[in-house]
Amino acid sequence: MTSIEVRGVKYDLLLTNGALAEIADICPEGDLAKLNEAMAGKGRIKNISYMIAAMSKGAELAKEYDAKAAGKDYAPRALGVNDLLSLPAARLGDLAEAVKTAIQEGTETQVQLKPAKKKDGSTT
Repeated sequence: MTSIEVRGVKYDLLLTNGALAEIADICPEGDLAKLNEAMAGKGRIKNISYMIAAMSKGAELAKEYDAKAAGKDYAPRALGVNDLLSLPAARLGDLAEAVKTAIQEGTETQVQLKPAKKKDGSTT
């Protein structure tokens, strides 16, 4: 899972379905294929901040869900857009890279196939 550090605190980023929907809203015409345009265009600073906030929220909600499934409590603490906009401008490049990495991780297909068995039950 991708993470970023903001003012000494580590935050995880996870491309959940909810985060993906929020990111699509930021892309021109709501088209995820235009993600690079959203990250390079006129509103790129706010767009990148919104993308990170969406994925931070996604990671925290996933942690909360997992904790509840295990019978535990978890208080989410996601990054907000204003938290990100208050960072020095020099951090924008780091934030953009974190977005790209988290989106790449979130869209990779992870399939593990079992070896096919022969009629006699062996796998070789």
